[in-house]
Amino acid sequence: MNRVPTQEIKRRGIAAADEALHNAPVDITEDNRPSSVVLTEAAYAELQEAQ
Repeated sequence: MNRVPTQEIKRRGIAAADEALHNAPVDITEDNRPSSVVLTEAAYAELQEAQ
């Protein structure tokens, strides 16, 4: 999982997460703690089907 701090998202916008998303899900961190996860549509669909 790739990590992108919220400060980077604030500075560069969604492009910061979008670039990291090409290889794996993105863990967005705030103060070095997990805050959010960004998935591709395909990865999200897989999770939905697994439930």
